[in-house]
Amino acid sequence: MGIVEIVAIIILLIAIAVLVYYFVLNNSESFNGFNLKVPTEEEEMPSSSEHYNIRFEDDENTANAKEKSSTNYTEKFRDKINEYDMSSFSTDAFSQKIDQFLDEKSDQLIEDWSLATQNDLDSLERRWASANESIEDLEKRFNEYSDFTNERLDSLDERIKALEDDESLSEGESGD
Repeated sequence: MGIVEIVAIIILLIAIAVLVYYFVLNNSESFNGFNLKVPTEEEEMPSSSEHYNIRFEDDENTANAKEKSSTNYTEKFRDKINEYDMSSFSTDAFSQKIDQFLDEKSDQLIEDWSLATQNDLDSLERRWASANESIEDLEKRFNEYSDFTNERLDSLDERIKALEDDESLSEGESGD
């Protein structure tokens, strides 16, 4: 492992420690910290040789206490949720803010994303209609020109045939 990788790992560990520290600070009301109680010499520590009396009645009391504490936490959670003003979480208000933002920034968004506006579409429709009319006009003029050209070609073909026939007749007369 290189020095850069070691430094990166150390920075990540420090960042994680800072995040945990701030998490504990911000959630100190609901999080009582770590309960790390280390017994001192004065306190008696139970030894493994001592025997414990197990009472099942205490287990029932403990279960009831746990149930009461979980109910207590549930009630606290409900109270915290009820404290929030839910009217501010309306989707209508959120939609209005989005609409306001889009209205303010619409010109920049259109330019940045190369979006087409209604005016752009209307202009394109007019250009398409004009181009379509021009194409129809050009097609009509081309058909007229091709008809005229075909007629001229036919007349030229007839004249060439007439000249060839005259030439073949004159050769036939001169060869006799």
